[in-house]
Amino acid sequence: MKRLQNKNTNSQCNRLLRYLKDHKGGITTYQAFSVLGIHRISARISDLRDRGYQIDTIMHREYDEEGVYKIWGQYILRAV
Repeated sequence: MKRLQNKNTNSQCNRLLRYLKDHKGGITTYQAFSVLGIHRISARISDLRDRGYQIDTIMHREYDEEGVYKIWGQYILRAV
């Protein structure tokens, strides 16, 4: 199934790809929102994977200082 693409989606993908290339430590959902203004990073990661980029997902799980269990993903671009 082909996804609908618009100019904003392509712009987000391009910004995200540039960030991943410049930051070898990858990006988290929080960083994508706060730094790049991307709300649905998983969708943009999927778009980049559809374009042939190999992006790994590392899931983090831990308790914060208040004892709340947190789960988040970190996306890392494999060397191109």
